[in-house]
Amino acid sequence: MELREFLSHEKDIIKIDRELEKFEMAKIVHENPAKILCFKDKGYDVYCNIWSTRDRVAKYLNLDKSNLLFSLKESMDKPTPYKVVSKAPFLDTEIKNFDLRKIPIQYHYPEDGGPYVTSGVVFVKDSKGNRNMSFHRMMVTGKDTFTIRIVPRHLFAMYNEAKAKGKDLEIVMAIGLPPYVLLPAAMSISYGINELEIANTLKKMGIGSELTAYRFGNGIDVPTSSQFVFCGKILMEEGDEGPFVDITGTYDFVRKQPIVKIDKVYTAKDAFFHALMPGGYEHFLLMGMPREPIIYEGVSKVVPKVYGVRLTEGGNCWLHGVVSIKKQKEGDGKNAIMAALASHPSMKRVVVVDEDIDIYNDTDVEWAIATRFQADKDLLIVNNAAGSSLDPSVKGDGTTAKMGIDATMPLKNNEGYKRAINFIKK
Repeated sequence: MELREFLSHEKDIIKIDRELEKFEMAKIVHENPAKILCFKDKGYDVYCNIWSTRDRVAKYLNLDKSNLLFSLKESMDKPTPYKVVSKAPFLDTEIKNFDLRKIPIQYHYPEDGGPYVTSGVVFVKDSKGNRNMSFHRMMVTGKDTFTIRIVPRHLFAMYNEAKAKGKDLEIVMAIGLPPYVLLPAAMSISYGINELEIANTLKKMGIGSELTAYRFGNGIDVPTSSQFVFCGKILMEEGDEGPFVDITGTYDFVRKQPIVKIDKVYTAKDAFFHALMPGGYEHFLLMGMPREPIIYEGVSKVVPKVYGVRLTEGGNCWLHGVVSIKKQKEGDGKNAIMAALASHPSMKRVVVVDEDIDIYNDTDVEWAIATRFQADKDLLIVNNAAGSSLDPSVKGDGTTAKMGIDATMPLKNNEGYKRAINFIKK
């Protein structure tokens, strides 16, 4: 099912047939964190909060929510070649004499440095043929320019390689992509692995059909399903970027970042614009869900049976997590804590629970803490560990204190820990 068709059938949606006031989108999204928001802007339909629930992501991918973790892991482990085609729907409509300020790129919060593209995925190829796709926020600074935030990962390496040769780096940025592309775009994988091949595996697992990509003359591949496509270069020049509200809902500071010069803009027929609210549930899930298979793999190395991993919305799907295990021996809970914190270094609190606890239910997890945890023996604190740059509470040297809560039952003499409702369920 095409994304536009999927959205037309969604019931959990707020439709507003007008342009919103400057910061009205933020107000509506934060009042309705799980609902899709659709409104008009500059002649286009604008959708926000599309992937704000795991259920909706699973529904689109035609996968069971409880299996999403394992599907993501399998797609990471087994990337498969996608189909490169010579045509794409978006090529039929090029916006001539475009002005980025006339495209529905949103301001989100009052102190924003400018309107920001937040759902854009940047596609690039280096001089050796390595391909990469990744999320990057981009602040509009002029008719045909952005300033892009690049952190030290793969695009950063490719950009520095080009800059060392005295060259700009050609890129294509796409907006309005399905979750089988968005989730791999947020994965942290080894350099040289093509995330589009991970996307192809994920799509085939659930939807059943192959991903198709259009290859531009510069060799960059972009999904044919893209709604907006921007072709340009990351220049060797820099400009101010920010302020910007990041995942924790707090402002990031202004810094010098590379300037992007856009040469061409294409849109699909009846294209819609995907606006991703910074610090909203959609931001949380698209950033956090791809980390869960990494945590699962790490914990699985020390505890044989791991039933699930969830980075929680209350921790921005980044700083807090829950892991479900089946204990084989005493101490497994503590080992799971240490492995989880090591696998996702940004996490500062993890709760380990038994397999009878629903990790997607915050009340269930809190119940486990209330009835199976004693702070004097089940709390693990790690001082002066490297923390997340996104956490405003980290110390000046970037370190933080991390906490693990072992909310698992003892293996022996545990009858008093078991819930009566579990016997009824059987």
